Amino acid sequence: MIRKEDQTYLGFAGLWFFFEEDQPHLLYGLLPEYTKSGLATEAARAVRDLYTITF
Repeated sequence: MIRKEDQTYLGFAGLWFFFEEDQPHLLYGLLPEYTKSGLATEAARAVRDLYTITF
C-alpha cells in the first residue's frame, strides 16, 4: 500500500494460497505508525472486491 499524496509506503495486502487449500487467505501488514487507522479494513475490502471481480 502506498499513499497517493506523497508516495509513502504504508504496508502490503493481498491473497495467498497455502498448501492444498481451495481458497486463498488474506495477508496484510502495516508499518507500526499506520496501525489503528482503518487502513487494514480498507485494504481487506479492496482485496476482497478485486478477488470477487477477478475470480
